[in-house]
Formats: sequence, C-alpha cells, structure tokens
Amino acid sequence: MSIFDRIADRIAEQVGDLIGPDEVRAHVERAEQLLDEGDTQAAIEELRAALALRPDHARAAYLLGVALARRGMLEEAEEVLVRATEVRPDLAEAQLALGEVRRRLGRVDGAAEAFRKALEAPSGDLGLRTEAHRGLGAAYLDLGRADRAVRELRKAAALDAGDLETQGLLGRAFAARGELDAARQCLERTAGAPQPNPTALLALGSVYRRLGRPVDAEMAYLRALQVAPPTPPQGSPLGAQQGSQQGAQQGSPPGPFQGEASAHARLGLAAARLDLGDAAGALSQVEEVLAARPGLAEAHVMRARARALTGDAGRIGAALDAYDEALRLTPFAARRSLVPIELARRGLAMGTDREVILDEALHAALRGDAIARASGYAEELLTLRPADADALAARALAHLDAGDRGAAEAVLGRGEITERPSGTTVETLLAQARLHLAGPPAEATAAAALLRRAVTLAPGDPRPRARLAEIYRAGHETVPADLYGLLRVAQRQLAATPELGDLAPEAARVLAIVDRPLQLTVMGEFNSGKSTFVNAFVGEEVAPMGIVPTTATINVLKYGTERGARVIYRDDEVREVPWAEVAPLLRGLTAEEARRIRLVEVRYPLELLQRVNVVDTPGLNSILPEHEETAREFIAQADAVIWLFTVGQAGTASEREALVRVAAEKKKLLGVLNKIDRAEEDERQELLRHLGENFGDLVEHIVPFSAREALLGRSDAERLQRSNRAELDRVLGERFFARAEAIKREAATRRMRALLGEAEARAQAAARAGHQAEIEAARAALRTAEDSFVRRFLVEERLRLRADLDELLGAGAREVLDFVRPRRWAFGSNQAQPADRDYLMALVEEKIGQLGEGSRSRAAAEVAEALATARAPIQAQAQVQAQGHGPIHAVSGEAPPSEEELLRQIDVEVYSRYRAFVRGYLRGGQLDDFFSRVLPRLEPTEAAVRRSLALGFLDAEMLEAELVQPLRQWSERCFAALRDRLSRLAQAEELRRFEIEERLVRPVTLLQRALAAQESPGGGET
Repeated sequence: MSIFDRIADRIAEQVGDLIGPDEVRAHVERAEQLLDEGDTQAAIEELRAALALRPDHARAAYLLGVALARRGMLEEAEEVLVRATEVRPDLAEAQLALGEVRRRLGRVDGAAEAFRKALEAPSGDLGLRTEAHRGLGAAYLDLGRADRAVRELRKAAALDAGDLETQGLLGRAFAARGELDAARQCLERTAGAPQPNPTALLALGSVYRRLGRPVDAEMAYLRALQVAPPTPPQGSPLGAQQGSQQGAQQGSPPGPFQGEASAHARLGLAAARLDLGDAAGALSQVEEVLAARPGLAEAHVMRARARALTGDAGRIGAALDAYDEALRLTPFAARRSLVPIELARRGLAMGTDREVILDEALHAALRGDAIARASGYAEELLTLRPADADALAARALAHLDAGDRGAAEAVLGRGEITERPSGTTVETLLAQARLHLAGPPAEATAAAALLRRAVTLAPGDPRPRARLAEIYRAGHETVPADLYGLLRVAQRQLAATPELGDLAPEAARVLAIVDRPLQLTVMGEFNSGKSTFVNAFVGEEVAPMGIVPTTATINVLKYGTERGARVIYRDDEVREVPWAEVAPLLRGLTAEEARRIRLVEVRYPLELLQRVNVVDTPGLNSILPEHEETAREFIAQADAVIWLFTVGQAGTASEREALVRVAAEKKKLLGVLNKIDRAEEDERQELLRHLGENFGDLVEHIVPFSAREALLGRSDAERLQRSNRAELDRVLGERFFARAEAIKREAATRRMRALLGEAEARAQAAARAGHQAEIEAARAALRTAEDSFVRRFLVEERLRLRADLDELLGAGAREVLDFVRPRRWAFGSNQAQPADRDYLMALVEEKIGQLGEGSRSRAAAEVAEALATARAPIQAQAQVQAQGHGPIHAVSGEAPPSEEELLRQIDVEVYSRYRAFVRGYLRGGQLDDFFSRVLPRLEPTEAAVRRSLALGFLDAEMLEAELVQPLRQWSERCFAALRDRLSRLAQAEELRRFEIEERLVRPVTLLQRALAAQESPGGGET
C-alpha cells in the first residue's frame, strides 16, 4: 500500500465550509467511494467537477491531489495540493500528501517544508504524525542529512514499531551515518516481510558488501531481483509511467532506484560477484542491464569495473572506454557528490555524479599505468577539486612521460601534496618515487623509502611492492657469464648489503684468486725439509733453511723485480727488509718477536714466481699457536698443496690426520717423498708402496724426491738426476702448472660457493627472524578476546550492574523510610527535611561511584589479557629490529596502553562521563521532584519507595544507555585499535620478509645459479 492509499484511508468527515453545498458534497462523497473502489480516473473527474463548482474547496483539492498522485500525475498533483494547503494551511493530510509528491518529484527541500508543516498542524491522528515523521526523515535522507533523518525516523518507529517502511528508511539512514550493524538490523527486519521493498533489499545488499559479506549481499540482490518488476527498455512508453507507478505502489524514495529496482538489483548482483572474484558473472549481469537500458551510466561504471578484472589483455583500455561512456551520459554536477568518495573508490557505492565517475576512472587509469588517459580525467577533476592530490599526481606523471622532470617536480612540490596528511596517498607516493627514479641513481634510496610507505599505506595494492622489487632487482637480474665478472658482482653485492657486508672481504680474496699466480702451499711435519724443498723448487736459496723450530714463521715467496722481504706483523705493522738482512733476520728471531709476526713475504725476480706463489709453512707439530689461524687461512686459500713425506718418518698417524683435514678443503694434493738420498732403492720402493696403500685416497700422486740433491745439483747433472727432479717437474707440470687456470677457477668457484652458502643461510635466517606466527596467534587470541567481551562479559556485566542497581535501590528505599517515618503526619503527607534530600543525594552518589568503580576494574581486567596478547609480538618484533634484521616500516612504535593507561582511558570515555551524567541528572531536579511530588503521596513501604526511585531516576534503561552502551562503544574502539596495531605489525612483518627476499635471498640465489652454470659442462669460460 502506497502512502497515498494510507492517507486516503484516514480521511475523516470535515466540517463547515469543507463540505459546502449539497451538489459539491455529492461529487466529493462519490469521489471518496470511487477511490475506495480503486477507480482513480472516475474519482478525478468527480473531484474536478466539485472544484469547478467551488474552487476553494480544500477537501476536494486535497483528494484530487491524492488521486492524481496515484495515477503518477505528480506535477498536477502538486499544483492542486498547494491550492488545498493555501486554503487550509492546518490541513495535515494535505501537507503530508504535498510533501510526498514533492519528494517524488525530487523537490526535496519543498518536501521537507511540507512535512514539517504537517507536524505543526493540530492533529491527534498518530498515524498522520507517523507518516509526517517518516516523510521528513526520508526527505532529510535524500538531502544527505543522515543525523536528522535518523532522529525523525526514530520518532516514526516509536509511534509505529512494526512499520517496515520506516525500518527500511531508518536502516538506510544508519548506513549513511556509517552505523552498519544498526543499519543491517533495521534492513533485515524489512527484508523479512513476505513482499519486501526492493529498495530496502538493495540497501541491505549494499550494507552487506560494506560489512565484507559478499555472499549475503548476493542473496539480498537476488531476492530484490525476484520482487522487483522487470525494467522496461529505455525509450519505452511504459518506462516513465511504470517508474512513477512503481514508486507510488511501493513507497520507494525518488532517485536512481525509482522505477529501476530491477536494473539496480542486477548491478548490485554484479558488484557482489565482483567482490567474490567472479568478473565474468558480474559482466553478464551488466550486459543484461545495458541491453535494456544502454543509457544507464551506473551500468557503464559497473561494466568498467568488471572489464578491469576479466584478465583480458586490453582490459584497462576497455574499462576506461566504459568509464568514458558513463561520463558521456552523465552531465556536469551542480554540487559535490553526496556519494562518499572512499566508498566509490572501493566499489562499495554506486553514483551517477560526474565527479564520482571521474574519480573512479582516474584511479583505474593510474592503476593500469594509462598515464595519458589518467591525465585527461585529472584535468577535469581538478576543475571540481583543485587541490586533489591524486589528480595532481596524475598531472605530474604526465609531465614525466613528456620528459619534463622540472614541471613534475613543481607539481609534486605543492603544499597540498607535501605538507598536508591528505596529500599522502598511494598515488602521490608512487609519483614521487617515480620522480626520484627519473633522477640520478643515488635517488633510488629515496624512491625506495617512498615505496615502502606506499606499501604500508595500501597493503593490497601490488604496484608499490612491484616497483620496490624493481629497485632491488636493478643489476641483480643479469649476472656476467664469465667467472671473473660473476665474482666481481658477488663482491660488490655483498659489500652493498649491510647484513652480509662482513663477507665482502672474503669475496674480494676469492676474486683475487683469478688474477694472482697459482698459490702453492708446501706442508709437512717438522724437519720434513720444506724450506730446502722450496729453494730446490725455485732453483735459488731464497727460503731460510735450518731455522730453529720455535721461531718458525710462515713465508710466502712471490715475484718481485728486486730481491727483498716484507714482514707483516699481527698488529698490521709492515717492515721492509733488504735482501741481505732477510736470512739473518729470520734466523735470529726470538720466540717473543716471532709471535708478533703474521707472515713474511719474500720477493725474488724469478720467472717461475710470476706463475706460482709458494707458501712455506712450519711443521704442523711445531707451529706457534699465534700462527695457527694464519696457517689455516693459507691452507684455505691455497690452490694446490704439496705434502712432504720424509724418509725415516713417513706415514705417521699425525700426518694422516692433517691430510684428512686438508683434503676436506677440496684441495689438489700432491705427495712428495723427500730425502730419498738417505734410503736404498728397496727401502724407497717399500715406502712408496706403504704410502700409496695408506694415503693414496688423500693425495693424487706420490713422487720420490731429494730436495737437498736437487738444490746442490743445480750445476751437477748427476746429482740432479739422483734427486728425481725431472719426474717432479713432469708431475707438477701435468697436474698443477698446465692446469693452473682451471685449478684457480675451481678454487675460486669452490670458495665462492661456500661463501654464497653462508650468505644464503644468513639471508634465510633473517627472513625467519620475524614473528609472523606470534602475530597471527595474537590476532586470533584478540578475536577470541573481543568475542568473549561482547558475547560474555557485556552480558554478564549488564546483569551485574542491574543487580548492583537493585541493591542500591533497596538501600535507598530503606534510608528513605528511616528518615520519613518519624516525620509523617497522622492525616497528612509524607515529608522530609532538606538535610534528608542531601543525605539521599550523597548516598546515591556514593553507591553509584562504587557501582562504576567495580565495573571499571572488571572491564580493565577483561581487556588487560588482550593487551598483553597484542604487546608480546610488538616487543618481539622490536627485538628483531634491534638485532639488525631489517627495518619495521609499518609500525609507529607505540605499544598498547598499560593497565594504568587503560584505566585512564575507560575513566575518560566511560565511567567519569557516567558519574558526571548521574550527578547532573540527580542535581538537575530529579531528586527534588521525588521529594516534592512523589514522596508526599507515596505509600510508606519499601517496595513502593523502591519502585518510585527506579521509575523516577534510577531505572535500568538509564544504566543501559549511559553505562553499558558507552562501555560497548569503548570496547569496540579499544579492540579496533588493537586489531589495527596487529594488522600494521603483520604488514610490517610481511614487508620485512619481502625486502629480505628481494635484497638478500633473491640476489644470492641468482649468484648461486650463475655459479652452478659455471661448474656445469660447457658453462662459463674454459
């Protein structure tokens, strides 16, 4: 039943000049009968006849307006209703009908005025007052004044709690105020009707979407589609008429839904399916709407949204084409859109306002990197919103695309963007980052910082993360194919990464392997003849021989244009030594001075030393503890090792133990049986057999040799032949020198592989260093705590407070009886002194204070555990930051409030406010009224006094409204703040892991793959 039917049903007999002559009265009465029978056209003819006889007949004009409105003839209806109200301004029914007609015509200000006059008219009809409050509330809703709409609609609901139309309008008003749960409750009541209003179902679907319940939204839209009549094609002669009739029959508000509920139900269904990720299903609904109504701008906007998600290659261009069509169909707005821009950007609100469409198109173009088209939308949008930060960002990006960095910088430097919080948006941060990236390479750091802010500002937007990854990956994706280039890149990357920087020196040493001569380390036990072997090997007496074991040092023979030495001390002091002083220096070292020496470099101009560096180490069983670490370093850095066995002490257990350790370093090992001049041939063969059987698994080959004979036989061919030097040179040439480059490559590759393995382990450890599991556990615990607070604690607290209030009422009643009884007159009224009033006031205030204090402590204790739950991962993540595992970009650093701070918050927002209200309430006259008006006539019993106190000023409803509800609202804010902090912490952890992956893990992985390619057959250089 429409509002006009309801008004007509309340028509009462008028008096005096409203009836008029019998002929006029006959026409009016006949019209009333026809209206009751539903013959509106015949009623209109009767009423026109009556007005022809008596133009100032207010009743006839009023009924004619109602009949015309029923027929959808709203303009004519307004004209005759204005005539009726001019004749009788106090005719509430006419004012009410006029307000509804004007509202349907979109003349909302005039409608609100008519509804207000209807309320001012003297009428005892509660039904008419209900209609007037509802109409005024609907008008305020149309005007975007949601607060006033809620106020008027609540009055209508109070007069008629079962009216579903009022509930539907109230739900929409709550939704406009952002009170989604209250909106949902009202709209669900409306939706429960056998034939629900399609408009209410559409509003319910919108609320469900905003609450993140797309499945429920889909069901609401499907039901709206079932109950709404089909939308006639655009241009159909039935279109406008059906729209007006539908509005009249269903009591729908004017605006985009009137006459097009079916179309908007399909569009809502499309939006819900987009929320569910079903772009194809959404697009099919939109196309059905457009087939009937190709000129419906909202449908083109929805088509744009669906096209942007379909996954087609040209989806951005096609989506922007749809926005362009919507803009073509939408005229310039005379006022700013009432659709919240943020809701429109999230696709949660439909709007036909050009500003809203421009804003949405701008952001779609920016997300699709269609800068030229974004610039076009931005320029028009800036005529409506000159300081719009995102439009300015689009303008700056267009300048950058045109190569004008200066103009872009000028735009992005405007105060609206750089100084005001509203200017810090994802788009401005992206634009500023791109501006930096268009500058010198050093500005990449500033760009990365901006992109990190953008990631935290919009975690769901993939663009900041992708562009941040591009910065991190710059130079990482392409690794040189040659080994030397690969090693250089590895050294630079490790040096540039704070978490791995301490590995860079080792990487530099690995890089040096490729350029330096072959590193040949001579090892053996004490007295194995290493120095003599070195001198024989190079053909000159360059290594001191016969050095006392306790003064042994590590000596490195290198090529030099002039002979000499350099002593490198453990404190990094360096001493140059002339050649003539080298041997005396080394032979004369004291044990104490030898401990200070790290190594001695001996330079000699021998051609062999240009290809081979020889490291002469002391015997492993005589090396000083101070030199052990240096010896281990040289073993690790050696490309090949010659191990000297010695006739007379070859093949000892300590030698095998040492060789096992060297072999574990994957070194090329050549065994030399030294001092063969001291053994007969049979003994030499037996020693070689023994060494082959016991050490063949550790050394590649064993060569018999006499270093002494080779050194002394430099000019004696016979001695040289006895030394077996030729065989040694052959084996060294085949196994070491001919393969020197390959050996160095293998050594460099092996050491870099180990180094990158260490880097990978550190990177993975850094990635795991966060507390994602703890954060997620805290979020789950917080959800449980919030649910417990709402579903358990608040219910229990309401019961506790009611019990406390009941106890307070009992105590108050007993006190009243104590001071009233002695002063009661035998045949008079109960009386009390001012002091009694003050005493009762103090008592009530004290008890109220105790009541609030108990509730305060209980609420704080309930939330304290949730605070601890949230605090733990924040503190743990702060430790991660302190340990250097990467910055936490998304957390401001503030911890959840302590219990003391929590109590202060509850005091300010709930309990202090409550106590102040109670004091003002009591001192504002309620207690005085009890003593002056209620008490004198009160039966002096505890039950009666108790009941009067409750009804007068200590009722449970007051407790609910002034304490329980504020406590609920405070808890919602408190838990929302905790959820927000944990969400930001989770975002920070996700960003930290992302950065670790991009800065550490990925580059190391790419280097490892490139290194593996070097080791594969045909990989790298040969």
